[in-house]
Amino acid sequence: MNSTMQHGMQPCTSLSRCFRDSKTAPLNSRPARGQQQCLDARSRDARSRTRRLVSGFAAAANWNPQNVPGPQVVPSMDMSALDTVKAQLDALHENNKPWSNHGLLTMYEFGETIGGLDRCYYFGYGKDLYHFDHFMGQFQNELPELVNLHSYSIEGSKYEEDVHKVLVDVVSGLNMSHAQFVFVLAEKDIGTKQGALMTRCLIRHKHQ
Repeated sequence: MNSTMQHGMQPCTSLSRCFRDSKTAPLNSRPARGQQQCLDARSRDARSRTRRLVSGFAAAANWNPQNVPGPQVVPSMDMSALDTVKAQLDALHENNKPWSNHGLLTMYEFGETIGGLDRCYYFGYGKDLYHFDHFMGQFQNELPELVNLHSYSIEGSKYEEDVHKVLVDVVSGLNMSHAQFVFVLAEKDIGTKQGALMTRCLIRHKHQ
């Protein structure tokens, strides 16, 4: 017969019983076998919960669209207005290379007022674009033809009122339709990108 049963003890079946019994035991006494089983089970359960939490945090970090390195091309004083536009459109051509949404991240990096606390007029109207995931969702809604575009051509460029305006014609990768957009570029006047041309706004061209 089991030694535990010989002494008239039953295995502890609940943590509440374990806690109740421990209140009446002397402070310097060792836990009875049944109580120790409950304490061991409680410890294993706590370790299991901790592992699940850590695993959950790791999965969230892998999913986070901002958990990526910077884009391969960034604004530079050495880039002309056409270079600046081409760098962005080339990245959008294969949006998910070399990693997911790299093209949209490039657009975010070239946004002149994106990432600040003030409302941004990148799409031609005031919008909070502080976080990359906000920008990414809004870009896909407003300018879907540009994401994974098939091809593009530069239709014209002019400089007026301290900004460069570059007109582009894009063939959509979705249905091969044509759409035109205007990049309005301005020179960054503060920060680490000071002196580089960046996109103040990107709007759909309206034919007159």
